[in-house]
Amino acid sequence: MRKNLNKLATLALSGMMVMSMAMPAFAAIPSDELNVKFTKKLFVDGETLAPRTTFNFKITNGAAGDWDYLGKDNQMHNMKTLAGIGGVTVEHGAKFAPARGTAEEFGKVDGDVHYFEADAAIKLDSTVFDRAEYGTYTYNLTEINDKYEGVNYSTSEFKIYVTKFHDETGDHLVTKVVRTKLANTKLTEEQQKKYLNEKVSVIYNNYGRPTPPPENPDIPPVTPPGHEDPNDTTHVVHIAKKITGNGSNESKKFKFEVYVIPASTTGVTENEREQYAVINEGAENLPNNAVISASTQNEYDNGTADKVTFDAGQGKGIKITGLTKGDKVVVKEIDSDTSYTVTAGEDESNYTTTGSMQAGSRINKTAIDVDNDRQLDFNVLKNEAKVVVTNTKGNVTPTGIVMNVAPYALMLAVAGGLGVVFVNRKKEEE
Repeated sequence: MRKNLNKLATLALSGMMVMSMAMPAFAAIPSDELNVKFTKKLFVDGETLAPRTTFNFKITNGAAGDWDYLGKDNQMHNMKTLAGIGGVTVEHGAKFAPARGTAEEFGKVDGDVHYFEADAAIKLDSTVFDRAEYGTYTYNLTEINDKYEGVNYSTSEFKIYVTKFHDETGDHLVTKVVRTKLANTKLTEEQQKKYLNEKVSVIYNNYGRPTPPPENPDIPPVTPPGHEDPNDTTHVVHIAKKITGNGSNESKKFKFEVYVIPASTTGVTENEREQYAVINEGAENLPNNAVISASTQNEYDNGTADKVTFDAGQGKGIKITGLTKGDKVVVKEIDSDTSYTVTAGEDESNYTTTGSMQAGSRINKTAIDVDNDRQLDFNVLKNEAKVVVTNTKGNVTPTGIVMNVAPYALMLAVAGGLGVVFVNRKKEEE
């Protein structure tokens, strides 16, 4: 009996020792180790508002393998990694929205580079890692292409390495995001090593900047000269007034309404609208920081579409920024003076030929029709389109061209009459 009790006591003591040794494995992981942030940096052209979208990411379990990494000793090391076990998700994507009327309305500035920034975050589930064995777990991270107009999404690929270890304070997690594939294939070997081996803190995208800074791992290289640049995706269109005709008043102002109907609303933040900046180029009665929100064709048809209203005189107008290929711009003259006829067309005088790119139309119409309501529309194709709305008024009189020579005819008639009088007087004197 006594022997049995001794055996039981020994077993109990052994169990207690095992439990005490195992306790650190069940210690709570600090909460600040369960949230990992990284920055989304978006290059822009400096006159475009931030896109109203969220950059989202996909995380999947990775396979076991090897991780070559740069240690604190500045030496390369190799680590065997374990397959992902779940427990790693995207807490939130990088959300952008226009900041109207602020100092950074068109982005932060670094030299000649304009950009927007927003944070995304990865969340680790402590219940998964609390009971996981010590080691480094592998996950795959990619950016989701949500097809927001004008955004060049990153095709780089990333690994997430989550290392669980133990020290005197308990269990801990260290999470690193590392690039394993570069979208920019033109980087030097030294640059590739840098971006493939260092911890990722920023993931880059481009939104309309024609030439993003060249050393960017997540943006494809600049298009060779002579080809249309796929990075130049956000466009500006100028709308100006021209007054002509011998019966016109060149100091007159004409009132306009302008609308934008986007080609696509894919990727736009739910229950929100794209916004386009309207910059004054001599127009009057245009509010500061004017913005047009995107509308649907149906909203325009039923009179509920968003718009900007302004007055424009000779050579004056506005420019709209942040448009993308296929966006529809509607211009409506609402001036009450119908004695002027209205025509419209693209001013190509500022276009030049560059390389193999053909000068010419930046919109989808070579001649823009104006309907009976003095309304016109066109779709943007390329940057820096100039659309001129012309008001013409001629001075046609009932007698036509005769009126143009009447003063001279009268002078001749008077001279002739005076000649007859002179001749008659001379005869009388004789």
